Amino acid sequence: MTASATVLMIAVGILPAYGITMMIIDQLSRKLHFLRPWVVDRAAVIYLVFLAIGNALVIVEGFIPIGAIVFKTWWGALLSIVLAPIVAMVPYLLELLLSSAIGSVERATLATAVFIRDANSSVNALIERRGVWWTVAIGTALMEELLFRGALLHAVWSEHGALFAILANSIIFGLHHVAFGFNAIFAKMIAGLLWSLLVLLGGSIIAALAAHLFFQYLVWRRSQRIRVSHAM
Repeated sequence: MTASATVLMIAVGILPAYGITMMIIDQLSRKLHFLRPWVVDRAAVIYLVFLAIGNALVIVEGFIPIGAIVFKTWWGALLSIVLAPIVAMVPYLLELLLSSAIGSVERATLATAVFIRDANSSVNALIERRGVWWTVAIGTALMEELLFRGALLHAVWSEHGALFAILANSIIFGLHHVAFGFNAIFAKMIAGLLWSLLVLLGGSIIAALAAHLFFQYLVWRRSQRIRVSHAM
């Protein structure tokens, strides 16, 4: 099996593995009610564990090249870091627009999925605890960038070219956010496309990680404003 096929299989396989695990845990928590708060609080953490397992597999196989971490040129590093906040704002604003446009349809069609409900509840629970939120947010951003822009982008790029690598990265990255609905899937596809281009521009996943973390910051700031407005 080629490197790109292996990494694709790992990246795609994480999602059903996570979904099935959450459904099994959900069924158990229906019988063991004391598990319910634990499931809701830790759904995002369980996803992070699956990401860590996926990264461990690609690292053991040597699918994350050192060249994916080091910037190729100083101007590429400077330009990609300057652009990072901009390419974080685009998917963030797009997700907000789509949320208001299709929110009611999305709730009607996706609310029956167990891991979708628990993932959203988990994020809401984590937001109330700043330290835990940022630990999970940074861990998830790092794990996703290593897997998607580190291993997947470079493995597919080396075998099938940049265009196919960017498209595959964008689609799979978007699908990994199915737990947050159609708006998140599409916005994260755009994020995957832009952040892949950022890596190709600067030659390092550090720029994509910076964009990812800025995106997380925007989400956190908005959640804090909403909490304050509800408390008033």
